[in-house]
Parts: sequence; structure tokens; C-alpha cells
Amino acid sequence: MSTLLDNSPDLINPPEKDDLFTGWWVDEKYGEVPQPKELFKESSVRQINIKFATLMGLFFVVAFAVRLIYIYNYRWDQQAGGDYFFYRIFATDLSHFHWPTIPGTSIPTASHPPMWSIILAVGDWLGLQTIREQIVINCFLGSVLVVVVGYIAKQIRSVNMGIIAALIGIFYPGFWVYDGTGLAEPTECLLVALCILVCYHYIKHPSFKKAILLGFLIGCTVLARSEQITLLAFMVLPVVLRVKGISLKKKFFSLIVVGLTTLATIAPWSIHVYTSFHHPEFLSTESGITLETANCYATYYGPFTGYWNYNCAENLPMPTGQAAADVYLRQVAIDFVKQHESRVPFVVLVRELRMFAIWNPSQQESLDTTEGWALIAAKLDTWVFWVMTPLALCGIVLLIRRKVPIAPLTSAIILTVLVAALIYGNQRYRASFEISWVILGSVTIEALLSRVRKVHIINRHSSFANKV
Repeated sequence: MSTLLDNSPDLINPPEKDDLFTGWWVDEKYGEVPQPKELFKESSVRQINIKFATLMGLFFVVAFAVRLIYIYNYRWDQQAGGDYFFYRIFATDLSHFHWPTIPGTSIPTASHPPMWSIILAVGDWLGLQTIREQIVINCFLGSVLVVVVGYIAKQIRSVNMGIIAALIGIFYPGFWVYDGTGLAEPTECLLVALCILVCYHYIKHPSFKKAILLGFLIGCTVLARSEQITLLAFMVLPVVLRVKGISLKKKFFSLIVVGLTTLATIAPWSIHVYTSFHHPEFLSTESGITLETANCYATYYGPFTGYWNYNCAENLPMPTGQAAADVYLRQVAIDFVKQHESRVPFVVLVRELRMFAIWNPSQQESLDTTEGWALIAAKLDTWVFWVMTPLALCGIVLLIRRKVPIAPLTSAIILTVLVAALIYGNQRYRASFEISWVILGSVTIEALLSRVRKVHIINRHSSFANKV
């Protein structure tokens, strides 16, 4: 796209009409000049959007192929165990239009939020019922994520950055390793990415319709991973309060609209969970076992420090009922933390280092295989994450200097740091974080490529001037 009009000068990286900020165009004769608005044509913008959408469609196909190649070679014969077993049980029940129960009984269960199971239930209706077919569903969701990431980057900066971000997303291990697990992370990541995209649309053109859509998407994300309820505080609150062009009264009502829509979305499941158990539960009954297996002797001392160990809960006198067990295990974890307070700062530090592939990465890579990753995928994830990290950190600085709102991107980063501190370090909990890392990395790469291209143009003009 070198020109917008047949007779226009050769313009390098022209900004789009709906960018978050007014850019500069690089003219081959005059260097940097302000944006000439008269060159904008609605038909040209439409053509650019159509070409970008076509390219994203091609990227979707490539991303889907990459994920299929991975699972065919490394995850094709995996068994239906671990958390997938519970998601599968939920899906079977939901596909028959009744709430999940413990197999062979009428006792309700709420060990996991239901969104991934709802998608699996839809797959059941379509005839996709084997573990292989359901992993392919995850590959489809992961490929859609690549496209959404491209549109987020385009919305933040430009078409070029959108292409770069999508290209990274196709091959970035932090995206496709989850697609071969049969777990909820691809669903979570896609929903978080959609929340980010709607947030940036809201920043540019705030409206109550977008607030309703954002609330609905956040509600769906919470039903995929319950800790994502923090999006209301880390994403929505700073975005709405700092958006320009609307009054404080409208900002307040927008916050109310997002909050109420989120609550309305999770209400059917949350009410069911609350009324199904003697002890108050709202989204799942897994917090107790998660905290207890992360706060015990094996995870405070020795080689598993900062991680989790299921053996810690095996011999405990568990009360009857999921909710009662959840309450009991939470209290056991709290009591253990109180008894080992002096050790807590070191354990929290190790958790953070594990989360970000710094503490004993080779051990962490082996542990990741228990989460459904192939070992080669875990190693690639570590190496590529190390490469992407300096690029992403530079991207944060660039967006701040450009005065582009970063709360939609930093919300997942803040949540990941908190999860590591409060629970344990595990790359699986870094899933939504990877979205922000890819987009921020693309900011730096796009800036570097623009600088290189600009220097090339300047050098070419200098050579021409010397000849004259």
C-alpha cells in the first residue's frame, strides 16, 4: 500500500482514519509532514479493511494448520484424565439440559466454572464427542484468538502492527501449547482478547451498547476462569474513568452497566451453585484444594517450593460434600500459612519466578507436561518467552510515551502476578498474560521496522542529494 491516490506522493505507513492518535506520514521528498486529511477517501479505508480481513482469514487457516500439526505429532493419543475429566462430565450433563452432578449420583458438583463445558456440550450436539475432536475445537478457538489479536493491534496502532501481532500469534508457543490440552485456557484467552478489543473500541467511541457487550464478555470470561472477575477492577475501572469525551455521570452509569451485565451473565450458574450447597459457594468449589495443595510442607520446603503438590491433601480427613471440603481445605491452608509466616516472602518470590520461567526452568518444563504439554512445547515456550519479554517491556514504554491507554493490556499482567503470589507459579496460569505479551512485543517490532524503513528512505535521499 504505497499510495492512496494515483497522483499522490509515495507515503510510508499512512495512519488509519480511526487510529487512537494522529500519526505522521513519511513523504519521500519532504520527510515527515502532518497528516493530509484531504487524501483520505472512505473507499480507500474500506479497501484497506477488506484486505486486512482477507489476510486475517489466511492467518486463521495457517494458525489452525500449525495447531493441528502440533497435536497430531504430540497430543493425538492423550487420555481423558485430570481436569479434562471433570469438564467432560459437565459437558455431558449440560448437553442433556441439566446441571452437572457427580457421576452415578444426583449430587450436584461445581468443581469448575462451566464455559468450556458449555462449548463441549455444543460440540456434543454437533457430533464432536471424542477427546481428539474436542482438542480440535480448542485448536479452532486458538486460531480465532490469533485473528482477534491482530485486530487488537490494528485498533491500537495500525494495519502493519495488526499483521505483525497476528504473525507472532500463529507461531507463539504461549498460544498453541494450550490448544492440545483439552482444558479451558483457549476459551479463557479468546474471551479475554475479545474483552480487550471491545475496551479499545469503547475508548475511541464510548457508548452504553459497548458497555453492555463488555460486561457480557467479562461475565463469560469469569465462567471460563473465575479469577477473571478482577477484569472489572483492573480493566474496566481505569478504562471508563479515564476515557475522554463523556461526563462523569455517564462514566458512573457505564460502570454500573458493565457491572450489572457481568452479574446478569454469571447469575444463572452462580445462583445454582449457591443454592446447591450448605456452605456458600458462588462459582466453583476448587479454591480450597487449590490453596491447600499450594500451602503445605512440600511446597514451602524442598524442590517443589513455589509449586503445588496433590499429595498434601491425600491423607486429610475430608468432610462429606464438595462445599464442606472446600471450606475445610481453605482453613487448613490458612492455618499452615500462619504457622510458617517467616517462610511466606521467600515462597511468594519463588512462585513469581516460576510463573515467569526464571526459577529452575528445566524442572518447570518437566512439570508442565503434567498439564498436558509436550516437553518440546514446554521448552519452546520458555525460550520464546525469554525472547519476547524485553520486546514486550519496551512496548509498554512506547505505548506510555505515545499516550495510548494500556489498562486493557496490563490487566492480565497484574492478575498473573497476583495469582502467582496468592496461589502458585505455573505457566498455565499465565495463559491470558500471553495475549498482552504478544501485542506489546508487536509494538516494539513495528517501531523498529518503521525506524529501519525511515532510515533507509533518508539515506536514499541523501545519496540522491549528493549526486545532484
